[in-house]
Amino acid sequence: MRTVFALLLTLAAAPATAQSPEDAAATNMMLATEICLRHQHQDAALPGAFQASGFTLVPGMDAGSFEFSGPEVFGLISPGFCSIQSQKVAIPTAEAIGLAVGEHLFPNGVQPGQPSSQANAPRRPCEGYTIWSTRPVITVSYAQAGNSGECIDDGTSAIIIRLN
Repeated sequence: MRTVFALLLTLAAAPATAQSPEDAAATNMMLATEICLRHQHQDAALPGAFQASGFTLVPGMDAGSFEFSGPEVFGLISPGFCSIQSQKVAIPTAEAIGLAVGEHLFPNGVQPGQPSSQANAPRRPCEGYTIWSTRPVITVSYAQAGNSGECIDDGTSAIIIRLN
């Protein structure tokens, strides 16, 4: 599965539309995740990277934030933060997408869990991973789509990327 996602990363240059809604959602979630991870330390470049890839951007409620949308995906970007959401991608698929993109962009830099995780403790559901090879570190976690932040697999998902 990771090889497929790595290949799609190289092929996806703009939001996908000519496929099933579920496939378009997964492809566009992967593209948005790649943009966020690639430009996470470049706040000024992030909105332009989304626009250059064909996503629609509108100003968000907070200064410096933007809401984006593409076929079957939507989200929010702001300095040090990205939330990529879809009503058509289940959490397990979002986790596979997020991990594949992270490992593709940061080989040997991805570690399971969050900085606040206790050593040797079992990982919590949707806890995601940390990219320690950057400063500040990047954390990736998962939730259902919407603003609850809950790890409920209802067929929707959010990939949440933060600088810590």
